[in-house]
Amino acid sequence: MRPALLTVVVLVALAAGIGACTRTLDGTVSGKLTFSGGPSPGCSLCPVGDATVRAHLGTAGGHVISTTQTGSDGRFLIRLKPGLYVLTSNDGMGCSATAVVLPRKTSAAELDCGAP
Repeated sequence: MRPALLTVVVLVALAAGIGACTRTLDGTVSGKLTFSGGPSPGCSLCPVGDATVRAHLGTAGGHVISTTQTGSDGRFLIRLKPGLYVLTSNDGMGCSATAVVLPRKTSAAELDCGAP
């Protein structure tokens, strides 16, 4: 193999390995989006399915890093780099939860949205 081609192959392999290593430091947030309130008899902690959950860096007004959809049971799982995040629903419910993501760990977050 020519030296220049060998150098390119080695650099590509190293870059792929570095990307794989940084991904293993990611953590996850596991949670549930629920709704409470509404007209009588109301709803208490009813799951909100097929809704979007957004992960904002640092504050609710921070940059949106990632989004995910809830399942029909309101549950979601989102993979993030370590840090402090605020999770919100963009479905007009106005609720949020804070999550601290640690490397290779799963954090819990519950978003309970009330009636306006």
